[in-house]
Amino acid sequence: MSEQRATERAVADVCKAQPCGSHPLPDLCITASREFPRLPDTATKALSAHAAQFVADATAVVEALHASLPGGTLDQILRLMLERKASQFVVRFDREE
Repeated sequence: MSEQRATERAVADVCKAQPCGSHPLPDLCITASREFPRLPDTATKALSAHAAQFVADATAVVEALHASLPGGTLDQILRLMLERKASQFVVRFDREE
């Protein structure tokens, strides 16, 4: 990896939700800088360990997003993520004529 590539960052400067009553909302900072952990060599253990890591990481991101972002922003994030995956949900129906 080049030195320039190693220092690049994906940054999104967005608005956080307004506080509800007297409860201030935390600023949001999501950092993805750790390498994915080495996992067991056996296929079954590796798949299970990978799945557990994906769930843990996804849960942490979702909790951080929900703690800080407005509901409208969360709705649009979901919409955009589903749009990116939409082609995976297409079912082809071949008609026999």
